[in-house]
Amino acid sequence: MRLFIAFTLPSEPLRSIQQLLSTQGIRYTKTFHCTLAFLRDTSSSQIHTITERLNTVSFSTFTVTLSHFNFFPDTHNFRVIFIALEPQETIIHLHQSISKALYPLFIPDKPFVPHITIARVSFHTPHLLREIPKKPPYLSFPITSFALIQSTLTSSGPVYATLQQYPLRTLH
Repeated sequence: MRLFIAFTLPSEPLRSIQQLLSTQGIRYTKTFHCTLAFLRDTSSSQIHTITERLNTVSFSTFTVTLSHFNFFPDTHNFRVIFIALEPQETIIHLHQSISKALYPLFIPDKPFVPHITIARVSFHTPHLLREIPKKPPYLSFPITSFALIQSTLTSSGPVYATLQQYPLRTLH
């Protein structure tokens, strides 16, 4: 099973941002989430342990804002268009809390960049990079939970199923 841990963002406002991009050579993502940990292929026998460990993560609710457009792996040969999220320190701290709870089942293998993917690039057109705005419109979203999500790859793209939701603490 392909599993990951993420918090989700509402689709409607982010779909309107996708419309700012050229449609030539890119495929829009259908759902929006910030992946906090990608667990790769995981056996179904590990789900109970993962769920128990994620239940130990204690973290407060927070608000994310959209920061700027960026690209993976770089601006020259990018395959992914994403929007960076703020506050980075808070999101990184949540990522670290999850990583600590799952150690040694999960060990991050690359630097964590708080972001949401909004499009994948099929092929580059001469003006694609110039057509992408520097900053998205200012939007903020409350983050009140994260989830353990199963990803199934299909010919029409990934299909996601939430296996377990983990609420964050509300400060009084």
